[in-house]
Amino acid sequence: DPSIRLEALNGGKIIARRYRNRRIGEFAGQAVSPAGERLSAETWAALKDEWLPNAADMAFIDSLMKPCHAPGQYASWIAPPRVGINQQPLDYEYVKID
Repeated sequence: DPSIRLEALNGGKIIARRYRNRRIGEFAGQAVSPAGERLSAETWAALKDEWLPNAADMAFIDSLMKPCHAPGQYASWIAPPRVGINQQPLDYEYVKID
């Protein structure tokens, strides 16, 4: 995760922010802000939508990710390759279904 920054803590020791993934490790189930501050359950509930994807964010992502099954076309979130596999043309039929 490129967003994880390293911090100098405790006499210059460099550690990653372990509280980022709250499903595992010593911070599992604890309310921690992006700055590393432990929060009460009420404060976490009030602020979590500012830090984490909420229902509106997920609906927006779902609106972008529409599949595309037509040969030679690509879904809107995928950039087309410059060339096909093994220098084949982009519209090459890799799998032929009869």
